[in-house]
Amino acid sequence: MGKSKKEPVSEVAARLTKPIPRIPLTPPQDYLSCGVTPLNLAATGHIDRFIQKGTYVYFVGDSGSSKTWMAFMMMAEASINSHFNKHQLIFDNAENGSLMDVRKFFGPAVEKRMRAPRYDKEKQPENSRTVQEMFYNIDTALDAGPCIYIVDSIDALNADEDETKFEEDKSAFEKGKDTKGSYGMAKAKYISKSINRVAMRLRDTGSILFLISQTRDKVGGHIPGLKTRSGGKALKFYAHLEIWTSLRGVITKGAMGKEREIGNWIQFDIQKNRLSGWEGKLTVPFYRQHGFSDIDSCVEWLCEEHWGTKSVKGKGTIITAPEFNFEGSAEVLVRLIEESIREEELRLLVFTIWQMIEESCLLKRRSKYS
Repeated sequence: MGKSKKEPVSEVAARLTKPIPRIPLTPPQDYLSCGVTPLNLAATGHIDRFIQKGTYVYFVGDSGSSKTWMAFMMMAEASINSHFNKHQLIFDNAENGSLMDVRKFFGPAVEKRMRAPRYDKEKQPENSRTVQEMFYNIDTALDAGPCIYIVDSIDALNADEDETKFEEDKSAFEKGKDTKGSYGMAKAKYISKSINRVAMRLRDTGSILFLISQTRDKVGGHIPGLKTRSGGKALKFYAHLEIWTSLRGVITKGAMGKEREIGNWIQFDIQKNRLSGWEGKLTVPFYRQHGFSDIDSCVEWLCEEHWGTKSVKGKGTIITAPEFNFEGSAEVLVRLIEESIREEELRLLVFTIWQMIEESCLLKRRSKYS
């Protein structure tokens, strides 16, 4: 047999060092949009990706800052995304605070698929009452397969130990005796002990968890208006996204000779982001009769970052939007884009400007390891 031809060293080196195409750690189909393009970009840098399968989102916010609405939008987005057809949509209404018309605002698919963690013999929903029940319910849901599980809210839950302590204190009070011991500490301890198990199971099942918390005024702080929340440090530690929401003013519209309040400006403050690393604040409009409008959110963001605006006496604020050959009010522009079905063009413009801003913020430095 003849000897095989020896491959030149240079060719061997070239072959071994040839760049291998990178495969994304998370395929695009594993991502879920939140329905608001600027918020998707803030979370992941993509116009249609907010959170991925196997992760946990922590929403903390003031009362009325649309935390529950945003969580429902996650289920609505899942209902129109074929890659989430097999996911259970579970709403753990611990505080019994959401009584909105699900079908009207989020569609018949969400109404049909959404369910409570458990049901009694009369088929009435049974939501979590303690953090122990919450973790048991989440675990049971994950046993049945992938799910999108929403808890609204952590603040409505005590720990079993705290419930027992309350009953002991109540009994002592009724007997005229003093009460002793701490109350409320068991909750944070149990969350810290149990949430790691949930985080691992989310990854294994391709599920997504949304936990909602209410803000509280920080007692004893030196800065007025400083906020905090309950539940312990583990809630933040295991979160892939932590977002704080707050009200930043009202939206009005002239009707019947008066200015009427029709919504609020909602500020999203991303304080932890394991998906893209982007942290910061952005403000989007929320309308009481509609919710979050993606077109309005994109138009308002572009007005802040790109489009020229000017104030004309008697005509309000005029937007100059050359990409749409338009000059006029934001409301007219939104209707124009909606009626001419140019929403995708608008979203791509937002993406382009977002990338330009991010690139202009990059520091030009040589990498030590390149």
